[in-house]
Amino acid sequence: MDLLQLTFAVIVALIIGVVIGYIFKKKSDEKHIGNAKANAESIVDAAIAQAKTLKREA
Repeated sequence: MDLLQLTFAVIVALIIGVVIGYIFKKKSDEKHIGNAKANAESIVDAAIAQAKTLKREA
């Protein structure tokens, strides 16, 4: 009976670990995507500003 309980406890711990890992990974990925979007917007804004400056100078 002890081996059965130990096996059950290990399986439950693994399932809980997988769920927690999935949630952590998902939140981490969402954070990285948000940072990438902000960086992309910054690059586009800088390019637009530079294009306007070059257009005025021409």
